[in-house]
Amino acid sequence: FGSRLSWRAGSAGVMQLEQSAMTACRTALGWESRVQRSWPGRLKRILKAGIIIPMILVEWACILLFFTFIVWFEVWVIYDWGGCREFNLLAATENWGCKSADQLRGVKGLVVGALPSICEGVFFELLLVISKFSARSLISVYDFSTREQSDFAVVLMVFIFEVVGKVGFISILGLGFVPAWSTGHWTECRDNF
Repeated sequence: FGSRLSWRAGSAGVMQLEQSAMTACRTALGWESRVQRSWPGRLKRILKAGIIIPMILVEWACILLFFTFIVWFEVWVIYDWGGCREFNLLAATENWGCKSADQLRGVKGLVVGALPSICEGVFFELLLVISKFSARSLISVYDFSTREQSDFAVVLMVFIFEVVGKVGFISILGLGFVPAWSTGHWTECRDNF
């Protein structure tokens, strides 16, 4: 009988500990305030999410357009303005010898050939400023209980924007200029690996 009594006392202590942990979690996560929200509060949260998603998509679309422009600007500088297209077509070899504007245009080709890279570097710095501004604007719509939570949310948003910006550029290069691997049927791709 004594062991049953100590087990009940022990289980009551465990239950009290569990209840205390659940209360601490609910308080830390703000569960009680979330459960008690009214329909206008829920509608306000939905509208906030409705603002954030289009802003993120617009920023990503701008990044995509700029990097696409930079890549095609680089191609134009080398092959059209630099004259490499005509030079390589007249050479009539499979291995193109002219791959930069300075080969045919000299110092002027070197300067103009550097412009796309300079624009890209400036845009990477501008992208950081735009990402910080967008993140602060989006996070300011939300209420946080501490400044640390707000700062963490801003840093997280900036990180997401920056990763998408950098990976987006590499993706455009990779997908926009993938060589033709086959003539049509998907089984021919295996032979190229």
